[in-house]
Amino acid sequence: LGKGSYGDVYKAKNTLTNEIVAVKILDVKKLHMKHYTFKRIQDEIDSMKVTVEQYTNGNPNIIRFYDVAEKDDQVFIFEEFCQGGSLQSMIYHGGPLQDKYCKKFLRQIIEGVRFLHSNNIVHRDLKPDNLMMTTSNPETAVVKIIDFGLSRKLNDSNLGGTMCGSPGYIAPEVLFPKQNK
Repeated sequence: LGKGSYGDVYKAKNTLTNEIVAVKILDVKKLHMKHYTFKRIQDEIDSMKVTVEQYTNGNPNIIRFYDVAEKDDQVFIFEEFCQGGSLQSMIYHGGPLQDKYCKKFLRQIIEGVRFLHSNNIVHRDLKPDNLMMTTSNPETAVVKIIDFGLSRKLNDSNLGGTMCGSPGYIAPEVLFPKQNK
């Protein structure tokens, strides 16, 4: 389904339920070479578990987390499969979206981010590639926020001051903090 900086995502079938799922496979050796710690993997999993704990079926705008497993030097993260692909792909293949779909998707993204922030979680890498669509039809599609690899849980003493994310999508006030005061 896709390749990322820290792992690959595959389509798979749960043999017990016959449900199609997405499996993100992280190679632990590669992660250590890139200074990606097991704590960051755990942070990603913990962020996703919050959505499962808060809602019976997860937050409707955040990818549903099913399970995690380890084998040898690999970590397997099992998640909901979204057949519509990414928002990036939808725009690339279908051209600009109509205003009504932009508004609909923006509301869903805001709802997902609101939920995360209400649980003191910051995503830190929102971009069209990290927004999956449940279907390829914008009329019926629901946006799902994915990839919690850079997310973190905040508390009063830890306000997440590390600059991270995808350079093309970082807000100007993050890049140039003194110019915006």
